[in-house]
Amino acid sequence: MRQLFLSTIAFAIFTVVGTPAHAQIGFGRTVALGDGDVFIGEPGNQATPGYVYVYRPDSGGWVEIAALTANDAMDADGFGSGIDIDGNWLIVGAELMDAGAAYVFEKQEGRWVQVTKIEAPGSGVDDLFGASVGISGNRLIVGAPEAFDGQGAAYVFEMQAGIWQQIAALSGEGTGNEHFGTSVAIDGDWAIAGA
Repeated sequence: MRQLFLSTIAFAIFTVVGTPAHAQIGFGRTVALGDGDVFIGEPGNQATPGYVYVYRPDSGGWVEIAALTANDAMDADGFGSGIDIDGNWLIVGAELMDAGAAYVFEKQEGRWVQVTKIEAPGSGVDDLFGASVGISGNRLIVGAPEAFDGQGAAYVFEMQAGIWQQIAALSGEGTGNEHFGTSVAIDGDWAIAGA
């Protein structure tokens, strides 16, 4: 019953929000909820950068309050391939930005402002770093399911002295085409990655 209830809520949000007129490819591939806002990713654009649209309830409906993209956005960057929020922190993956990237936004005076770009550590082009992301307090996790020739990896970062520092690199069993890091989540000291 719980799963049906959550599905119904997601359906209602999409029905009310609708697709922006300027939306391109992949609108709704990723979604997140937090702090009264709804985040909808659109990472599939080929002729423009990817976007994350931010909606807020207003007079019984939903109004778009922002269309986020990376400060260094480029066409077909996959921005929005992963989205997660925790309080005033929002993390957005851009799996096609060279080897991939993750962008951290902070809510400042009601606006989402990009504060950090995390690049794939020692990864190669097409590793899809940022395909999945998660954030919890002062820790975040970023999946790279095509790293190491498809074995995949997930990287954990922690905020230390105002800078996101890598504290762990996780991998699966090391078999080919495992795609470890296809999905990730983090909660305090616990992290999980799907393959």
